[in-house]
Amino acid sequence: MDDHTTYLEQIHQSHGTLVNLSHRKLTVLPSTLDKMLAVKKLFLNNNNLIMPPDEITALARLEVLVLDHNQLTILPTGISKLKYLRTLVLSNNKLCHLSSEIGQMQLLTNLWLVDVQLMSFPEELCKLNNLQILSLRKNSISYLPEEICHLTNLARLDLAKNQIKDLPKTLDRLSSLCYLDISHNQLQSMPYCLVCMKNLNIIIAQYNFVSSLSDDWVMKCKYLTKFDLRGNPLQLAFEKFRDVLELRTLLICESDEYANMNEIRSSCTFVTVSISSLIKNRRYLSQK
Repeated sequence: MDDHTTYLEQIHQSHGTLVNLSHRKLTVLPSTLDKMLAVKKLFLNNNNLIMPPDEITALARLEVLVLDHNQLTILPTGISKLKYLRTLVLSNNKLCHLSSEIGQMQLLTNLWLVDVQLMSFPEELCKLNNLQILSLRKNSISYLPEEICHLTNLARLDLAKNQIKDLPKTLDRLSSLCYLDISHNQLQSMPYCLVCMKNLNIIIAQYNFVSSLSDDWVMKCKYLTKFDLRGNPLQLAFEKFRDVLELRTLLICESDEYANMNEIRSSCTFVTVSISSLIKNRRYLSQK
C-alpha cells in the first residue's frame, strides 16, 4: 500500500471531509479516491495531472475543488454532477475552452480561471447567477458578452491581463459588483457604464491606453473609494475629483505616486499633474 492509499484510507476510516493531495507529483489519482463519499474539500493542485480526473464526479458532497497548476486540457466528464460545489479553482492549466457543463453548476460562488489560455469569455459562465468571485486574469479575452449582466451576485471581477478594448453597457446591471480589475488591457477610455454602479467602489485600471477622463465621467463616479490609473498616458487634473466625496485613494503613476484625496480637498491650490512630472517627484502628495 503506497503513501497516497494509506493517507486516503485513514481519511476514509475517520469519515474525514478534507483530502489534500497537492504537491505530490501525481499523474493519475489513487483508485480509492472515488470511495471518499464524505469528502467536501479536495485539493489536487500542483501535480502533473494530464487526463481529467473523472473519479471526482463520484464525490457528490464536494463543495471545494482545487485543481490549479496541473496540465489539464479538458474538464472531467460529468463535472456537473457536483451539485454542491461552491468553489472551483482551475487556474494555470491549458484548458483553452470550458465544457458547457460548467453552466449547470448553479451553486458555484467562487471560480478561478487564471491563465487557462481562454481565447474568449465562456458564455456558459453567464448562467452562474450565484457567482460572487470570478477571476479570468491572464487570458486572451477580447470582449465580454452582454449576458454577463445575469451575474447579479458577482462582487469581485478580475479581468486583468487580457485584450479587452471595451466593456458592455449591460455591465452596470451587476448590482453587487464592488471590485473590478481591468488592468493590463486595451481600454482607450473609461467605460461610461462603470459610473452607474452604486456598489462599485474599487476600480483597478492600470496599464491601459486611457489618455483622458471626461468631466461628466468624473462627476458621476461618486461611489469610488479607490481608483488606480497608473501606467496610462494621462494628464490628470486632481481638482476634477474634489467632489467625489467617497474617494480616498487616487493612484496615477508608480507605486509611490498617489493622491490622498483628503489632502486634495483641504488644499486651496490645485494643479494639473502629468505622469512625467510625478516620476520626478516620487511622493508628490502623501499622507501626513
